[in-house]
Amino acid sequence: MQPYKFTLASIATSATVALSAVATPTIPLLAHTTTPSNGQPVTILAAVAPSYAAISNLSVLYTTNEWTSSVATLAHYFTGIVYQALLPTFHPACTVRYTAVASDTQGQLAYAQTNLFIVYHGASSPDVTCRVMSANITSGNYQAYEEPGIRVFQGLKPDIVGIQEFNYRNGTLRQLVDLAFGTGFYFYVEPGSQSIPNGVVSRWPIVAAGEWDDPYVPDRDFAWATIDLPGPRMLHIVSAHLWSSGGASGRNNQAILLTNHIRRMFPSSDFVVLAADLNTDSRTEPALTTLKTILRDSKVPVDKNNNDKTNEPRTKPYDYVLPNPSLDSNHVPVTIDGYTYPYGLVFDSAVWHDTTPPPPVLPGDSHVPGMQHMPVLKDFLLPGSPPNRPPSLSPLNHHLLHYGSTLSFPVVAYDPDGDPVHLTCSDPPHFSSPPPAPTVTGWFTWTPQPADIGEHALLFSAAAAGQQANLIIAVSVIPEASSLITFALSLCLVRRVSP
Repeated sequence: MQPYKFTLASIATSATVALSAVATPTIPLLAHTTTPSNGQPVTILAAVAPSYAAISNLSVLYTTNEWTSSVATLAHYFTGIVYQALLPTFHPACTVRYTAVASDTQGQLAYAQTNLFIVYHGASSPDVTCRVMSANITSGNYQAYEEPGIRVFQGLKPDIVGIQEFNYRNGTLRQLVDLAFGTGFYFYVEPGSQSIPNGVVSRWPIVAAGEWDDPYVPDRDFAWATIDLPGPRMLHIVSAHLWSSGGASGRNNQAILLTNHIRRMFPSSDFVVLAADLNTDSRTEPALTTLKTILRDSKVPVDKNNNDKTNEPRTKPYDYVLPNPSLDSNHVPVTIDGYTYPYGLVFDSAVWHDTTPPPPVLPGDSHVPGMQHMPVLKDFLLPGSPPNRPPSLSPLNHHLLHYGSTLSFPVVAYDPDGDPVHLTCSDPPHFSSPPPAPTVTGWFTWTPQPADIGEHALLFSAAAAGQQANLIIAVSVIPEASSLITFALSLCLVRRVSP
């Protein structure tokens, strides 16, 4: 522990005391007790080792603008060679840098290293409503997205879309997504030269995506994507377009493939949804029965007239948003323009309530020449995530002991969010550091020798998921009882001077 102590030379029978021969005091340890949230003051701890003269004062300087300006606050003597200062509260995401300056009674200065912390938001993120759409709403002669379908996307404002026939003849797909959804949206389209590919569009980042082969049709495969939703869970979406001319048995074969892929790829505890054009003639078709072994169709979307049919003549239920049980439990009604659909919405611009559909949709957009289907929407309430809280260190005592005695004590740290904690000490040779875990216990063990008589400080740090907790404790090593008078006299020469 030599770097972090103020040492008195060994004392025999003489009353003369020799001090550590360093020209200036030092500040070997500086730390904040915890990574603060907004609205939470911050305690700064510092260990100050004097030299020839007592410490007269110590100030902590901090800045929130890269030292363009700074504020100084006076630290107060705590115990041993440990001082503490209290910083004010800061706003979320603020980066605070701090250092310390000490001076002794002879005017010698000591400067600490610069540390920093980033203030985290202390509130849970709010619940978020996520609108999932299944959309095969191309029109015209080329199975591509044109103005009517684009206006429907703009008016209904989905967050996540399983999109079929993902083509655009008036620019790139990036330009289509920017126009129909917004420049901040993400998208994925299955690779290759398929003429009517499937894809996914998302308000939130797509962190993984791919395709599964569909051997029954030559012009598209099954597309999937994993989306980093707000909150603690991911969502996996599959965009599919089943065989219109393959009959019920052909579509069931495709459904069997889909269910096998979904079971293999995605944990049932995650949020999973199939947003697809299934081309089914009825809701009793075998393909839907197969898919319902892992997905749910208990909430059937309808339009204003309670019609669940989605092909353009409005005679067959082609299109679906099918969540797995985990996601289905978060189902909430769809509300647009003040009109609420408890089980979801089949949108038909021609049968909107007051004949004025959500702008910029035009009343005839759902039935222009070549329009494929009606889009289907379901809303889900996604639970917000709690804040990433810092770890905690159990309180530790300051210690006074004779040299030759063994000091041994546990250091316990835990993380309230279950993140693995890395526990360290400023004196590694005397500290047994455990492997990271949500709750950890390390042991500090040290037997001081006569050369260790004096004041010491120890820093214990717990780090987890970018957050920290720190403690600095004082350890005073004193001589044997026969030398206590000499030791006391020595302390009178070097103890701090009250400001």
